[in-house]
Amino acid sequence: MKRLWFAFAFLFPAYSCVKDAYAPEQTRPVADSDVTVWDAGIPDFSGVCVSYDKSFLWGVSNSEGIYKLDFEGNIIEHTLDVTNDFEGITVDRANGNIYLVEETDVKKTKNSNTIYRFNPDTKALDIIYQVEISNSISNKGLEGIAVVGGEIWAGNQDV
Repeated sequence: MKRLWFAFAFLFPAYSCVKDAYAPEQTRPVADSDVTVWDAGIPDFSGVCVSYDKSFLWGVSNSEGIYKLDFEGNIIEHTLDVTNDFEGITVDRANGNIYLVEETDVKKTKNSNTIYRFNPDTKALDIIYQVEISNSISNKGLEGIAVVGGEIWAGNQDV
């Protein structure tokens, strides 16, 4: 079973100030010439990650569900059309499992602050864990997710 870790922004503020000349290559600022911007036409786009086989991107909208995208920003498939307030998506590099986080949606009172596993073959969303955040309000919940060393990490925006 995977362990779940939650980083709360108000508990773990982290800042880093490093002169570029001393920063490792991977932490140096990205030049404008290194960036490609495309409009995929997906409303409320809120997360992206590389597929397990690295042949496409998984994208998530917080109002329209899950998408497959090519590396040019074109929609390959609108894989799951749902209105969940998804804010993040990640792939477990060890086994290909896809995980998503849904933010608090007090108005809908539907699965607030929930971590899901998504099966693209069956289109099933299985609830893995629901996070209790005291005084949680709409648009102030889980925002990010990653798998780190076999553990699922989720980040909370605010409380």
